This record gives sequence, structure tokens and C-alpha cells, in this order.
Amino acid sequence: MTLTLLSLALSTGCAHRHALSMEDTLAWDVHPRMVEGDIRVVPAVIVSPQVEPITTDMLGEQLDPWLLEGRNQRAEQLDGLPEALRASVPGALYAALPPGWDGWFRDSELPLPQRRALARAVVGEGSMEAALAAAARATGGDATLVIWVVENEGQPLTAHNMVGELVMSCDTPVMVDFDNEPYEVNARVGMALVAADGELLFRYEDDYAGLLTEHSPVRLLARDMARSLVSDITPMWLEAFDEDDSTSVAGL
Repeated sequence: MTLTLLSLALSTGCAHRHALSMEDTLAWDVHPRMVEGDIRVVPAVIVSPQVEPITTDMLGEQLDPWLLEGRNQRAEQLDGLPEALRASVPGALYAALPPGWDGWFRDSELPLPQRRALARAVVGEGSMEAALAAAARATGGDATLVIWVVENEGQPLTAHNMVGELVMSCDTPVMVDFDNEPYEVNARVGMALVAADGELLFRYEDDYAGLLTEHSPVRLLARDMARSLVSDITPMWLEAFDEDDSTSVAGL
């Protein structure tokens, strides 16, 4: 995937961050250093369990098999959210970088030992900075972009509301029905950008919510979450340049 220009259109879906306390918005770090050139995007690190469809209605009764088709489809689509985020985050990040930034993103593989080290680190079983540095050195390029998903859950609105009811979900009015089978999605997502020498440029992790429906597929959900994720961390990263006298982005 080589990215040189991306036009970001308004989405028909929605994704937003939960209202968190300062103690909850914990996993972030920034260093005032800019990189350009070849940015490698490795496969998403997934530590969340596989999404299983909920098979009961709002009264706890088992649904007929034909009513489960939509839920099975949504669960399968939701399993694809991590890789959809991998595809969406580079574009959102590109749009947030200063004008004149001279770089590009492309997909890259990551050796299994480094993938395992990252999977352990994102759940607190090892040094995150060490795992990210090892991944960057193994990947090559001028920097490495890593996306991870710690939690990925979806609740069908038909499991908690009457069919035919109009409810608010993700600040959007949604009709509850089995044909559309709308899912309210909650995911804990993180990303990091690491220079080739192993220096961490930024790292961020937070909770995001969105709506997955027949007309708002996982691609749009991922795009909206990617925008929110990038908009949460890049201002802090870019502002760090203004606070560091030895570093500037003015020459980009």
C-alpha cells in the first residue's frame, strides 16, 4: 500500500471516544522527532478474543436459526476490524501531518518473534517500548507504524430492544430490526510510530465506540475510529515540537 494522497469524506457511520477520566486516558507518550520517507505498516496486533454472536433475544430466549444470520454476519465483520484499522490509520495520519511532509506508507510483514513480543507487551506482560523498538528494527524502512486491538466487542441492538423501536446509539437514531441487525461496537485500540533506530515517536491507546450496520460496514467504522485515534494523539505530538527548542517541523 503506497499512499501519496487521501481525500477524507464524511462518514455515514459514527465513531467516538468514550467520556473517560484523566486516569483512564493513560497510555500515551510523545517525543518531538519527525520522520519522513518509507513508513512500514505491520499487521495489526490482535489480543482480543474472537467475536462470538449473541444467540438470544431480549428475553433470553434462543433465536431461530434464520434470525441468527445477521448476527453471524456482524460478528464475522467485527473480527475484521483490526485489519480494517490497519488500512485506515495511515490515511488519517497522513491527513494530520504538516503540509510538505515527504513520506509514504506501505504494508510490511513482521517476524513472528516480534509479533509475539508486541502481543505480550500490549497486555502488560513486557516492556512496550522494547517490543516496539524491536519491531521497528526488524521491519526496516525509516519508521514503523503499529496498530493493536486489546478489546473488540459488539452488542446487537435486537438483544436489548424491541424490534421496530427507534433508539439512540452512538448519537445516531437507529431502527431496531433483524434485517439490518445494527451492532453497537466498543473497542480498545492503540497505535505507535517508531523510528528505524527504535526511538518511540508517539504511542496512544484509548476506548472507541461505533455503529456497525448493513449500511455502515466495518470499513466505515474503522475509518471513523482511525480519525478519532489520530486526532487524539497527533496534536499532542506536534505540539511537543513547539516545546523543544532543538526540534522543528517548520522545514518540512
